[in-house]
Amino acid sequence: MSSNFTTYLLEKNILYLSNEINFNSTKSFISTVLYLNKQNNKEMINLYINGKGNSYYDLFTRYDQIISIHDIANSMQTKLSTLVLGIAFNEMCLISSYGSKEYRYALPTSLMYIDVFMNSISSAQTSDIGIKKAELYKFNYLIVNLFGKHTQKHPSEITSYFTRPTHLTSLDALNYGIIDKVI
Repeated sequence: MSSNFTTYLLEKNILYLSNEINFNSTKSFISTVLYLNKQNNKEMINLYINGKGNSYYDLFTRYDQIISIHDIANSMQTKLSTLVLGIAFNEMCLISSYGSKEYRYALPTSLMYIDVFMNSISSAQTSDIGIKKAELYKFNYLIVNLFGKHTQKHPSEITSYFTRPTHLTSLDALNYGIIDKVI
C-alpha cells in the first residue's frame, strides 16, 4: 500500500518532506526532484513540509544539506510550490522559502521556528575553536544571504531579526516574506 501511495503522489508531482534533514533524506529528496523535473517540467512540483529540520550533531553536514536542497530547488525548470503543514523548524523553515515566488504557502495554524544559526560550536580543543568559528561565520553568511534572497530582506535585517530563537505564526511568516499566502 505504501509503495502504491508513494507512486500516486509522484505521479501527481507531490513530495512530502517530514523526516529529519540528513544525508539519506537529502539524497532521496534531490533524486526525486530531479526525476520529477525530467519527467514533466511543465507541471509544478508541490512540496508539503512538516518537520523539525535537523539535529545539531554535525553542523557542517547540516549546512551542506540545506545548500544542496536550495541549489536543486532553484536550478530546475519546474516551478516549486511549498506548503507548510504543522511545523517548519530551522532548515524546514528555510526550505519553505525556496518555493517559486507567489507559490509559498502555510496553513493558518502552522508554526515556524528559527533558531540562531550560529549557536553551535561543539566542545573542541582551544586551537580548533577559532577555526570552527571562522567556518561557522562563512556558513552563517551564506545561509543569511540565501534567506535574504528568498524573503527580499537585506542580510543585516535578517541577522538582527533572528539574533534570538524566533517563533513565527503563519501571518508572521507571511509578513516577513518567508511565504506568500496563508491558505
